[in-house]
Amino acid sequence: MASGLYPPGYQADLEHVWGLVQQLSDMLAENRAATAHILANVEQINNGATEGGAQEPVPTEGDEKLQRKLARRALSRADDSR
Repeated sequence: MASGLYPPGYQADLEHVWGLVQQLSDMLAENRAATAHILANVEQINNGATEGGAQEPVPTEGDEKLQRKLARRALSRADDSR
């Protein structure tokens, strides 16, 4: 195959794969943020339990934003699977 010549659809395939990579990157960032939040809550609960009384974690604005984003993603995936 000569340099610079690619089969039909090659660019579209590359763009599709790149879009998937970007989606996975976003999901990874969200998962890392959620994991950090969960670990912080576990630490808060553990600290409260060692001090004699368990405490409920206080939701923050970031928690609500993450929950909305995750709910939108779940709805989007449900629509995609139809």
